[in-house]
Amino acid sequence: MSTSLVVKNTFICALDAEALSPVRGVCRRRSSSDSLGSTTCGSFGQSDDDSWEGTTASGDDGAGASAFAEELEAGGAGAAAACAALAFDPLGSCWLLRAMELGGVGAAKVVSTAMAGGVCKAARSAHACAVLESLICMLSTDEVSFIASEMCAAAMQIATHVHGHAVVCRLLEYSGGAAPTLALADAVLAEDAAVLCCHKFGHHVAMSLLSNGLTRHRRAIVTALFGRLPRFARHRFASSVVVQALSQCADEEGGVLAAQLVATPVEIVGLAVHNFGVAVVRALLDMPAFRPHVMVVLAKASKRMMKDKFGRGIMMELAGIGRAFVEADDAGVYAPGILA
Repeated sequence: MSTSLVVKNTFICALDAEALSPVRGVCRRRSSSDSLGSTTCGSFGQSDDDSWEGTTASGDDGAGASAFAEELEAGGAGAAAACAALAFDPLGSCWLLRAMELGGVGAAKVVSTAMAGGVCKAARSAHACAVLESLICMLSTDEVSFIASEMCAAAMQIATHVHGHAVVCRLLEYSGGAAPTLALADAVLAEDAAVLCCHKFGHHVAMSLLSNGLTRHRRAIVTALFGRLPRFARHRFASSVVVQALSQCADEEGGVLAAQLVATPVEIVGLAVHNFGVAVVRALLDMPAFRPHVMVVLAKASKRMMKDKFGRGIMMELAGIGRAFVEADDAGVYAPGILA
């Protein structure tokens, strides 16, 4: 077959070189329902003498999940032994969560017994971590105390893990006052609170400590932030911790951070035109003690603010406050054209 070359839109194209390749047919993706429907309990490694072996591992309210939940409530040895293996399996973990939902607290207690001794590994698992979170939500503080106790051995590693940080946050939310959880929080902050605040996943734990931790935990985080506050206020992750500290901490803690931020007017304007620092400025505007000063500084720098997309957004928000609100404020500041 002869071949000719032509130039089309700066591209050299070969004509009649070969027949066009056939269009690839559309392949149907395997749905999760098909996978769940074809998976049996025997595929997860249960023994041959399990009474529930061979039931379908479906995500709906089917016979398999119901039978397994009943086996858990009854304290069946076969079902209890399989809990740990199911928790680490993509389909098995979903099936186990469904069985816990159907079986209630009784089934959750059996699962917690099976998970004991392997919490650190489970917290780092993409599937078993969800089982731990469900246990924390369903059981009492004393019944899940072993989770915090075991994680103390690798507190910082789990707190900064892509899956483990969610387990730590859930413990702080549901069992924040328990002694094992407090020991876990102390172990996390003992290494480096500043690193925790700047970590992609660890900053969620820092924010949870500010909301659910004790006074010593909040002060440890505030102290770490205070050392390099201008940098942290512009950090992608630490800026969220700064906002949480300003909004959640008491005046003697959050007020110290706010006082340092508003001490220099240039710093306020610099944060207002920064993609992450602008959230810190909004938090300062929500603090009645510092709102008047921040509004004055922003009004004086309105020309620079209106040239930046982040600063322009804040100025538009201030414009929506209205003249009546500003005149009622302690400062009584009104900037024509800005706070109309």
